[in-house]
Amino acid sequence: MLASGFILSCEDHSEEQHPSIDTGYYEMDFTVQVTDRSGFHIFAEELFSSDMNDILSKAGLTGIQVEAVILKEAQVSLLEAEPHADFDILKFLELTVYTDSLGETKIAWSDPVPADQSTVTLDLTEENILPYFNEDKFILTAQGYLRERVYENVKLHAKVKFQINQ
Repeated sequence: MLASGFILSCEDHSEEQHPSIDTGYYEMDFTVQVTDRSGFHIFAEELFSSDMNDILSKAGLTGIQVEAVILKEAQVSLLEAEPHADFDILKFLELTVYTDSLGETKIAWSDPVPADQSTVTLDLTEENILPYFNEDKFILTAQGYLRERVYENVKLHAKVKFQINQ
């Protein structure tokens, strides 16, 4: 019994758990337009501030070393039930992050989009997108493929949350 207590006390604790914090939601509304025919479309591009110091200070953290920023959550929802009660109009949907210096990276997607839902939780990349947050600003883009032409505008809302690892 004494030996087992000694073995348990000698466990390797050299890898400390580094805390992580979540950003607030980055949100954007976009509309699938009546003029959008079936096929691929960029639905919206929105510019967001990526000031890491501001994010950390809002969380009450200063002077820490950020190791990674990864996507934690991404959802797209229909804002109105009419004229479509679910995502039957979309074949696939994806969100990307972009800056002029870094280019574009897909961060979340649904392929195929479940046709029987009004809110879709997207699949997430595990890629470290810290370089995008080190830029002053980045652009989130919502794009996808329409199964068919729409005859009334369809309003959608996307929200994403990132995890900052120290």
